[in-house]
Amino acid sequence: MCVEACFSDQDCASDHKCCSSGCGHTCQIPVDSGLTCTYHGVTYNNEDRFNSSDGCNTCDCSNGMVVCTKVACLHIVG
Repeated sequence: MCVEACFSDQDCASDHKCCSSGCGHTCQIPVDSGLTCTYHGVTYNNEDRFNSSDGCNTCDCSNGMVVCTKVACLHIVG
């Protein structure tokens, strides 16, 4: 069932915005697109994806925070 909690930003409280949820509309806190993340001395823009320092995981800059996958790395010594 689709939820229509709002029809415009005026239907939402304070700084929330009326956004499509793919099936209706809900009031949500806006994402600040000006946020950046710093990872090992390199600055990334919000929503950027980059390689983790371990060489096998990936990281995302998400709302000012670095979030990395935690897949075990297999390093072959030869």
